[in-house]
Amino acid sequence: MLERATAYGIYLAYIDEYLKELGEDSAAVFRAAGINDPEALQRLERVEVETLAEVIHSVNRHVRRSSFFLELGARIPLMAHGNLGSAIMACKDVRTVMTIMERYAAIVLPAVRIALQQHKDEAVMEYQISTPYPELNIALVEAFISTTGYNVSLLTGQSFYPKRVCVTFKQPPHWEQYRVYTHCDVEFNADCNALVFSQAQLDQPIRTANALNQRVMLQQCEDELKKVQSHTQLTERIREIISLYLDASPSIGFVAEKLRVSERTLRRRLNEEGINFRDLLKQIRHETALYYLGKTELRIDNIARQLGYSETANFRKAFKEQCGKSPRQWRDEARGAAD
Repeated sequence: MLERATAYGIYLAYIDEYLKELGEDSAAVFRAAGINDPEALQRLERVEVETLAEVIHSVNRHVRRSSFFLELGARIPLMAHGNLGSAIMACKDVRTVMTIMERYAAIVLPAVRIALQQHKDEAVMEYQISTPYPELNIALVEAFISTTGYNVSLLTGQSFYPKRVCVTFKQPPHWEQYRVYTHCDVEFNADCNALVFSQAQLDQPIRTANALNQRVMLQQCEDELKKVQSHTQLTERIREIISLYLDASPSIGFVAEKLRVSERTLRRRLNEEGINFRDLLKQIRHETALYYLGKTELRIDNIARQLGYSETANFRKAFKEQCGKSPRQWRDEARGAAD
């Protein structure tokens, strides 16, 4: 029987400690999440993602501090991320750090995917968190934003902040706190979650660089990644890759390359599980469309591009075939029901 997706248990310890630092009743928050003995979970190497999501939901319900997870990210050290944190500390420069994060982000959480886009003057670090729990997704995005600047500044010995930040969700009540941790403009309701840096920033050396340690820790990361992936259903891994590169309308060959298997092998394994790749792509597009329409202010044409449609009309047609109504009509009705 395949195991469920997991994350590092130590993250619960940092939530617990910060709740206590704020004077909150941490035990009550954890009990409300169905956890009577949080310390026992914190000692586990990994906990189920569902458990982490329940704790985050409980924090949002019981703690009157909307910026909690933005603040929490700056309190989580690299060593909390296990082998990945150790490998990052041994890197020679920031560019290598980001390359390693792109490869091994799934160690932290299988649903986390990072894609580093290199341009002439800028580097765009896109990050997607695709768990079934919206509150968890937002909390992880906020923690990622603040922990990146905090930890890379420590590694380089210099202030390290992005040129700009993009997030896909609506502007939260604590939006001004973002500037405290990013020192830059933040675009809400964006097409993707991203941190944008100059190419020069990525060339900054890491003070704790050690080539031997890096080789050792990268092997540890590779072993851990294989273990995590072996406990993740094939369909879920394919969904994550498609979701991350949806705007490029990924082919089965592209997905096979990311999985490091041949296209023939991937087709065979999908057939064994009774899965049609085109149907899966169609399903993910529709689910993502519903998210953008219901949770963001993105224009219909922008949503179409994010879903990989070359023409907005094609998106409208596909959406109406599945829902019986246009994207705009669906959005208007969904907002009316919420009011």
